[in-house]
Amino acid sequence: MLKRTVREEIIFKNKSEEKLNEIILEIENFKTNLKISNSKESALVYLPNYKIIQRNDIPEDIKEGIKKEDPDDRSYILVIELNKTIEKDEYCSLYLDYIEYTKEEKQNNNYEGLTESKHFMYNEAEYMDVILFYSKETLSIFNHWGNGLEIGKFDPYIFGSNDSAGQDEDSIIDIDEKKIYLDKRKNCFSFSVSNKYRIKENLDSIAIFYSIKPEKKEYNLIQTLAIVTVLLPFTGITALYFHNISYLFDSLEIESVFILTLAFAQTKTRLLSHEKYIRNIVIWAGVIFILILILYVVYR
Repeated sequence: MLKRTVREEIIFKNKSEEKLNEIILEIENFKTNLKISNSKESALVYLPNYKIIQRNDIPEDIKEGIKKEDPDDRSYILVIELNKTIEKDEYCSLYLDYIEYTKEEKQNNNYEGLTESKHFMYNEAEYMDVILFYSKETLSIFNHWGNGLEIGKFDPYIFGSNDSAGQDEDSIIDIDEKKIYLDKRKNCFSFSVSNKYRIKENLDSIAIFYSIKPEKKEYNLIQTLAIVTVLLPFTGITALYFHNISYLFDSLEIESVFILTLAFAQTKTRLLSHEKYIRNIVIWAGVIFILILILYVVYR
């Protein structure tokens, strides 16, 4: 399963007249393995939903949103207990660390090119991230995939949506590349959209399209191993040349080791697929070795 670790930084200012000992934060969706910390990396406690519902100081509309059965309509609320009181006009930074499983876009006819490209022993899958803006927000994204994966050949494509057309559905607009900073590397990319530009274009969300593929060293290793395993059965021909059956069994033993190594090769992503090649190699090796054995018996 393709996944990544995410860190969101939230900076806010206490504009109320009261001191803050906790904050209520609405998030877009459920965050797997969520951990919250402050700027000093101290862990912060947040209340689960069943405790939020039990509290009398939480508005009823928030409670009703939490209780909805449909995950797409459900509200996800975090009541975060701060370990330091936030005074009036004081700033505070929070970090949300969690694991995210990205939605894979397959056979999407709405956008050109959203397919899964297949190469020898690996796939190159295309993905889409949709990010909703809240009120005044400057968005900075650092998208990092773990070892074993890298960004595909084309740069991430970013576009936004707004409701300036006054229609029921948001209109799609291209993001001005001069207004964002995009840095693409081997297995990560980052960019930012300022609050000023967001307000100017009336953006309420953005979408990012990009492709992911295995690192070259991952699939090159398996490709090389597969090619050697295919050619190795021919070394059994030495049994015919020297009229010694032990050469044939030595080649068979080495071939078995290569097949097992290929079968148990560590792959960090499901984009690498070599199961069918292992099956074909086993059949191929079996046919070659049996043929050599028959020739050995016939010409002995």
